[in-house]
Amino acid sequence: CALLQDGTVSCWGLNEDGQLGNGTEARQAGPGPVPGLSGVVALAVGGIHSCALLADRTVSCWGSNRQGQLGNGSRVSESRPVPVDGLRDVVAIDAGPSHTCAVVANGAVECWGSGTFGALGKGTPDIAERPVVAGGISGAIAIAAGTDHSCAVLKGGSVECWGSASFGALGRGITINDVAWVTVV
Repeated sequence: CALLQDGTVSCWGLNEDGQLGNGTEARQAGPGPVPGLSGVVALAVGGIHSCALLADRTVSCWGSNRQGQLGNGSRVSESRPVPVDGLRDVVAIDAGPSHTCAVVANGAVECWGSGTFGALGKGTPDIAERPVVAGGISGAIAIAAGTDHSCAVLKGGSVECWGSASFGALGRGITINDVAWVTVV
C-alpha cells in the first residue's frame, strides 16, 4: 500500500484477507484506491493488514484479523477499513506482522493484535482484540512494531522495547524475551 499526496491510499498485490481494502478478496496487479478512505496522514502496513492514521487522529484498519490486529473487538477479517475501537488522539502508528501500536497525544502507547512474546507491552503474551495500554511507557513520541516486539522513542531520546528478544531485538545485549518494557542500553 502507498499513502498518496492527496491523503488517499492505494494498494495492490495479494488479497486473500481483504488486505487491499477495496471490498474484495481478488488479487490486484497494480495500485487501486482504498474506497472511502481520505484524510490519511500516516500509513502502517503489517503482514496482511494495514492501518491508517486519519487527520481527526483516529485510526482505521483493514485486512486479516485472525489475531485481533484490526483492533475492532473481533477476529473477523475486513476487506474495507474499520475504525479501531476507542482509540483517539493518535499522533503516530506502526504495524508489525500481526500487531499494531499507536502513540497517543499524552505520550502513552496503545497496542492491539498478537501479543506473542509480549509484543503488546501489557505484561502477558495473549491477543488483544482492542487497544491496550503498553504498561510503563510514558512520554513516547514515536513507535516501531517489529516481529513479535515493539519499541518506543521517548522525549529526551531514550528507547524502550518489549516482546521478543530474538537476535537481540530488545537492545539489552541478551536474547531473553520480556513481556514488559525494557530500556535499550
